[in-house]
Formats: sequence, structure tokens, C-alpha cells
Amino acid sequence: MKNQRSIERNGLCSRLVTIVITSLFLLSLILEAHIGNVKIGGYFFSLEEDEIYTVYAEETAQLVYNYMRDTTYGGYFQEVSEDWTVVTNTRKGFLGNTFIARGFLQLYERTKNVTYLAWAENIVSTLWKKCWDQTGQLGFFDGYFQNWTRNTNSQTLQEQAEFVHIALDVYNYTSNSTYYRWADQTMHFIMDYYHDHTNGAMYRTRNGVTGTISNTNKQTEVSLGAFAWAAMKWYAYTCNQTALTYSQECVNWIRNHLWNATSSGYMTETNSVGLVTNKYYYPNVEMWGLVGMLEYYRHTSNSTVASWIRDGLNHINNTMWDRTYGGWYRKLNPDNSTLQDTKTGWDNAEQPWFWHYVYGVTNNISDKNTAIRSLNWTRDHVWDSAHKGFWLELTRDGTTVIFNTKNDWVHGGTVVAFAYRRIHEISINNISLSKTIAGQGYNVHINVTVTNDGDFTETFNVASYANTTLLQEQEIMIPSKASLTITFVWNTTGCAYGNYTISAHAYPVPYEADTGNNTYTGGIIRVVTPGDVNADRIVNILDAGAISAHWHPGPPHGPLDYDPNFDTNCDGKINILETSIVSAYWTGPPKGPLDP
Repeated sequence: MKNQRSIERNGLCSRLVTIVITSLFLLSLILEAHIGNVKIGGYFFSLEEDEIYTVYAEETAQLVYNYMRDTTYGGYFQEVSEDWTVVTNTRKGFLGNTFIARGFLQLYERTKNVTYLAWAENIVSTLWKKCWDQTGQLGFFDGYFQNWTRNTNSQTLQEQAEFVHIALDVYNYTSNSTYYRWADQTMHFIMDYYHDHTNGAMYRTRNGVTGTISNTNKQTEVSLGAFAWAAMKWYAYTCNQTALTYSQECVNWIRNHLWNATSSGYMTETNSVGLVTNKYYYPNVEMWGLVGMLEYYRHTSNSTVASWIRDGLNHINNTMWDRTYGGWYRKLNPDNSTLQDTKTGWDNAEQPWFWHYVYGVTNNISDKNTAIRSLNWTRDHVWDSAHKGFWLELTRDGTTVIFNTKNDWVHGGTVVAFAYRRIHEISINNISLSKTIAGQGYNVHINVTVTNDGDFTETFNVASYANTTLLQEQEIMIPSKASLTITFVWNTTGCAYGNYTISAHAYPVPYEADTGNNTYTGGIIRVVTPGDVNADRIVNILDAGAISAHWHPGPPHGPLDYDPNFDTNCDGKINILETSIVSAYWTGPPKGPLDP
């Protein structure tokens, strides 16, 4: 009986183990379908959701590179078949090629894989060398045949603006000034030829053959938002006031002429004087208007513009997201009723990136949640699980494909969306000292340069140290992609004579992964007896002679230039006051009255 019970217990344990293993296996399949995992040594390990997005981005980028790239003439075709094997449209869309380049650049930013950067560089170089109108009226045309001869006279402002953006990104990553020169030339072309000098803001389209404006309308997406987005990025490099002024005109135009107070959204288009010509709502159009406004806000911190942005965000989120099936509607009527309820690849590719970008500016968790919700819907419904890549258009419920070809700018947009990552990253880049020899009891200015390389406005404390002694702390706020130099004043009263290593530390911000560059060591200050300007521990005629040699500003002016180490009292001058300090601390004989 005892052996039988033992056998029964063993059998029960065996069944329990089987059930547990089976359950874990089924769970792994569920995770693989909905989250994703890798298989290592026969075991499944789930990946972080964030990393799964990168897997989709890299797989899509590789497909685009392998099957849409024209190995004969360069660049990328507009369209291939569902299974990627047949090129169904050999034309080259300028906008599509810039979107693909942005996708590769975003993947490089995410992975630091230089292959993606090289792919993007190749696109930018090809577009400039093949498409920039060197001999005619300048600018890029909207579309080209396979061999890069133009198939249209149209030069839409958005195409020009997109090129500025990707060229500046490549310049930022490579420091190759050629890319900056191309971006600079293109931006000057835009400002010279697309600006409405009478009514303000930017025209939509130019005839690249005649050099005249062919469409004087002003659209939220392709002229106003696209310009402000690129111009403010360029402004960050140049501080060009014209770019700032024209961007402000575009932002104001969107609000003053395209805001519909009744339905609380930004409409699509006006004529040249501000009369609305298209009252419908499209998620990608309203989105790009807000992108331009957001970029303007990032560089100006204009609180009024911030409220305008939130109005538009609320409209997109509250009216364009399908509360029943998920995904973004294609088009709404002026009263916010649904006009077209299909789900397009481009809308559902751009919106996740857009909301992550919004989150980086606003730091509002609800914006992040919208980004994740949107990204997951795109992954679960727009992804072609059989052939890989993303569909062009689906029915409202996301179950039936309407257009199954693979498109250039849909896939560029989805790579951007799935590779996009918002990070918190601050660093200290430099410390400069007002002097390296300081008389005891006098001040030294310690200038610390702090950079916010992340995607959020950050508020944090920075501390300065002399050796291990805390000198001061300051709380600072820095916008994303900006730098700030702050000054600490160290009064050396009571400090022992000797050398002090100066450093600064930026306290990590929440969710900051890389904190290795938060501390910076920036030189040595020697604290000496006042008047010992040559730091030889004696105050004598040599110090007086050195002060005389650096006499500033005179008259007479000393033979040597101003040197702060000889400006003992830190008043910006080297004169009789310094010699009086030398006299007071004279080592002797005879000893000065203050000689220690």
C-alpha cells in the first residue's frame, strides 16, 4: 500500500509537471504572437516591448533596401508587389525617398549601426546629385522616372523641406559640411521663392520650369507645417532670423485662418489671403501642421503656441481615433463626422511617430500612451505577417486589405515609427575657469556647460566641487537638444593653500540610462597668498614685475595681454590695486602687514 501511494504521488507530480510545461509552452506562444521573444538554447525569452518595435523596424528596412532599391540608377522605387518580388511602379517619388532616408536615420539613431547611416547618406547624395535643378530654376521636382528625369513640373514645398531635414540629420551624424551646405542652399531657396511677401506665410507649390508659383494656396501640411518643421531645425544651427520670422507667420496662419472654433480642429487649406478652401480633416494633414508648431514651440517656449498645440492634439485624439475598432480614420467632415473610415498605411505609420515626438516635447504621459496604443494597432493590423512589410490600406475593422502593394513612403514612415525612441539623456560637456591661480579670499568663476541630448525638457540639479568638497548646487531647466552654461562663484576665503581639482556633476534625471557623462573634471585651481601671482609661494618683486607686464587697460598698457591670473581682485583690470595687494602681502624683508 505504501509503495502504491508513492507511485500515485509520483504519477501526480509527473502530471503536474506536464501541465506546467504545457502551460508555459502555450504561454510562450501567446507571448510570441503578441509581444515577441527570442529562442536561445531551446528556451524562449521574452523581449521588452520597446525592443520588439526595433525588430519590426530593422526587418522592414532590410526589405526596403533589398527589394525597393534601384541598383541601376540609385534611389528607391515607388511601389513593389505584395510579396516584394515585382517592381509595380518604377517611378521615383522624391517624398518617398526622403521618408525612407528618415527611416534609416532613425534606425541609426536607435541602433548606432553605421550601415543604416550609409544607406541614408546614399539617398541624400543621390537626391542632390540627380534631382537638384543645377542649371534651371533650382529646387527639387516632386516625381521622377526611373532614370531620374523629371515626370512633373511641380515643386511642392514639403519635398524641399524634407530634404533640409534629412540633410541636416546626416550632417549632425557625420560632421560632413557638404550635407550642411546642401541643406543651407535648399532652405535659402525655399525662403526666396515660396514666401508670400504680401500676406505672409508660405505658398504650396511652384512650377520648377517657369520659376513661378503654381499654387498660391497655403496648406496645413505641405506648406505651413512642413516649412516650420524644417526652418526651425535649420534655425537651431544658424539663428537665422528670417527663418524664425517666416516660421512664426506659418504658425500664426494655421491658428488664425485654419482653426475651426465650432468643431475645434485645424482645417486643411486656405487660399493666399486666408479664405478656407478645404474644410475637411485628415489626420496626417493636421498632424504635420502641429509638427511645425511643436518645432517652433521647442525653440521659443511660447506659451500661447503651446495652448494652440494642445487644442489640435485634443482634436486628433478625440475625433480621429476609431473608438470601436482602433486605428486612425482617413478623413472627417467639417462637423467631425466620419467621411472615410478606412485605415491607411500612411496615417497609421505617421501617427505613432508623431505622438512619440509630441511626448518628447510635452512630457505628458497621456501623449506617450497614445503613441503606444497607435503603434500597437499598426503592428497588429497593418503588418503583413505572410510577406512582411505594411499594407497600403485596410477596411475600418482592420481585417480586410484594400490595397496590398508595398509603398515607399508608407514603409519609410513605419520604419521611423517603429525605430523611434524617446530618451532622457543629460551630460556635462565642459568646464571653464575664470582663472587657475586665485588669491585666498578672492572669487573664482566656474562655468559649467550642460547639454540635454534627450527628447524631453529636463529639470535637475548641477553641483560643483573643489576636490571632494561641495561648493554649490543650482537647479536648471534645459529644453530638448539644447545646451546651457551656468556659473558657480567660489569664494576661497578660509581655503587652505594648495591645488584644487574642479569638477561638476549633473544629478541623473528619471529614466536616464547613460549616466557616465554626468560628471566632468575641468582643471585645477591653485589657491595662494594674495599677490603671489606666479604661484611660487613668495610675494616679492617678481610678482610686482609680472603685474606690471600685464598692466591693463593702462595707460600705459603692459607689453603682455590681460591675464585673469594677474587680476587678483577680479575687477577686470590689472592696475595699482594689484600692486597694493602685493605690497600688503610682501614676504620680506621687510614683511608686508598682511603677510601670513
